[in-house]
Amino acid sequence: TMPRRLALVIGNVAYERNELQHCVNDATEIAKTLHKIGYKETLHLNLRSDQMYDHIKKFTKSIESGDFVIFFFAGHGV
Repeated sequence: TMPRRLALVIGNVAYERNELQHCVNDATEIAKTLHKIGYKETLHLNLRSDQMYDHIKKFTKSIESGDFVIFFFAGHGV
C-alpha cells in the first residue's frame, strides 16, 4: 500500500500591522502543486492564532505511521 500524502498549508496576510501581500498567493500555489503530485492538501487562509493552533492540532492528530507529511506556512513568524 502506498503511504498517504498529507499537507497542511496556511497563508496569512491580514495582520493588523505590517500586512503582507503575497503569502495567500504563495500558499494557494503550493496547495495546487501538492495536489497535482498526489497530496491530500488542506488549505487555510488568514487564520487567527487560535484558529491556526486548532487546525495544526487537528492535522497532527490525523497523521498515521508511514504518512508523508508536509506543513507549509506563509506569513509573519510572530
